[in-house]
Amino acid sequence: MGPRRRPGPLRARGRFRRRHGASRGLPGGARARRRCRRARRRAGGGSDLRRARARQRHLGQRPGGLRRDLSREHAREGRDHRHRTARQRQLRQPGGRRGRRFLPERDGRRLRGGLSYLRLALVLPRYARFGAHSGTSIDLCVRDFVWHSRFQADTGVIAPPVAEPPQDLSCLPVGRPNERHRPRIRAIIDCLREQDPELVVVHQHLRTAAAVAAALPATPVLLHTHNFERPPRGRVDRLLRARRYRSLAGLIFVSHACRVAFRRHWPEVRVPAFVAYNGLRFDAWRPQAERERQILYVGRLAREKGVAELVEALPQVLRDDWQATLIVSEAGHEPEFAASTERSVAALDGRAEMLHDLPHEQVQRHFESSAIAVVPSRYDEPFGRTALEAFAGGAALVTSGSGGLPEVVGDSAVTAECHPTALAEALEGLIDDPARRQSFAQKGRERGRRLFAIERCASVLDDVYARWLEPASIASRPVPANVPTAGVVVP
Repeated sequence: MGPRRRPGPLRARGRFRRRHGASRGLPGGARARRRCRRARRRAGGGSDLRRARARQRHLGQRPGGLRRDLSREHAREGRDHRHRTARQRQLRQPGGRRGRRFLPERDGRRLRGGLSYLRLALVLPRYARFGAHSGTSIDLCVRDFVWHSRFQADTGVIAPPVAEPPQDLSCLPVGRPNERHRPRIRAIIDCLREQDPELVVVHQHLRTAAAVAAALPATPVLLHTHNFERPPRGRVDRLLRARRYRSLAGLIFVSHACRVAFRRHWPEVRVPAFVAYNGLRFDAWRPQAERERQILYVGRLAREKGVAELVEALPQVLRDDWQATLIVSEAGHEPEFAASTERSVAALDGRAEMLHDLPHEQVQRHFESSAIAVVPSRYDEPFGRTALEAFAGGAALVTSGSGGLPEVVGDSAVTAECHPTALAEALEGLIDDPARRQSFAQKGRERGRRLFAIERCASVLDDVYARWLEPASIASRPVPANVPTAGVVVP
């Protein structure tokens, strides 16, 4: 007699169903869902959807319906939590709507002072440095927007803790800097359930926005993306990301180029889409009348930023008393490229220098004194805040004109291909002609003040928020036509 054969996958699956499903009078799917609910109650949530789908795969069933069931369960748990804590919260606005919660106290004072409540929650990425004197480009944009928003008193910013947060803004420190995604998302959801805002805006991270939308189904969630949304990498990736996009109440892009690219790559996603340009506080900049003979680059030390092409073009233009300054950040992401770039800069015999991670106040002073600024990006820039800062500082600008840069600079900058020869020719044209250099600097500053003043851009973004925070007032307000900073709705 030969060895006993192991049962095949179909026979083993039938034995599993008879043992755990049909033998107890329940279909396999109902049995699996009941077990998942019990496991979720024991574990307290977290990976319940993953366990439920794994159970369905064991049963040989087609996955479906679990996200809807779990969202209802999460909503029910959230309502129970609010009912339990309602009596403990006596400081509530009289006659207020559901979800108005007072912020916690810190160092003996309220984060916003008085009896303000949280209506709008802004969630920053895990690598944010939302501080009083430091921050990424996203942090600077968010800080300027909140400062000039009509919802400032009702806004809280959820970000990783920093040593010195902005004193005049409501900051809710959550997690740790560069924390892993899953524990950070859980901490953000717990904070939002405690504060219970009327609107949540997640900056840059789709996965966090979709998780918040699933955990808080009664609260609208917007995704404010500051980059081009990547195209799908395959059929499974398209289905997964499209489901995440559809779970959101809307999308906010920083340029029309980003919105057009998103519609081209994701035609099946028909959520409302808005365009709100980044703004700048031009009244806080003091351009100097006497400019230093300096070529300035500010940005990440990365290949796609065109740093290598710029450094290769510098020996052709750094003559007489002209100098070059490169203020870079995030040099540790590409250590080999950073090392080679530093060697190339050192080979220029003191005519160029590279500075790392300067505070924004020092970067601003460099823009206010430099004669020429360069934005030589190889990849498509979603907006180009550095170009706007060059306009505010009064520097003549040379840019590659990629992505959303043409919407920012228009005809107020010299456009050149991201190639050493082309960049050298553009820089030489400005170095040899001081009148032309002054003309471009003046046109750039006027264009920035006219179209990208922070008051104007913050008003447009407030109109987007008001569609959920003040629906009655925004419904009767006409939408501006032919205005570059107006919000654009895609049904």
